[in-house]
Amino acid sequence: MNDAILLEFKGGRFLGAENLLNLELNNNPNYETYFNLMICKINLMFDEGRTIDEVVFCFNKTIELVEKEKRDEILISTKEVVINIIKQLTNLYIELDKQRKKENRKQIFSILFLFFHF
Repeated sequence: MNDAILLEFKGGRFLGAENLLNLELNNNPNYETYFNLMICKINLMFDEGRTIDEVVFCFNKTIELVEKEKRDEILISTKEVVINIIKQLTNLYIELDKQRKKENRKQIFSILFLFFHF
């Protein structure tokens, strides 16, 4: 992975990294580029027009192009990425649920206030 792509990754700019990786694929399609593109696509999953099919395609291309000796390493890395994202989504869900409950309580108190105020 070149430095420009690495900087995009480190900055959390997955769309920029995706664009650079797509250019790299045109010149030199290899398992590392598909693997990194898969990570970008996972992080962009909730953008409009995205599908899991893109992620699966990149994963399959990664496995297809990687040497057999490195396949287990790639599978482990992919598992770690997925586990990390599941943890992030779980934490996000927990925070959103807390906010939802807080908003519900505010609405209930507003209704009670209106009801008892008259």
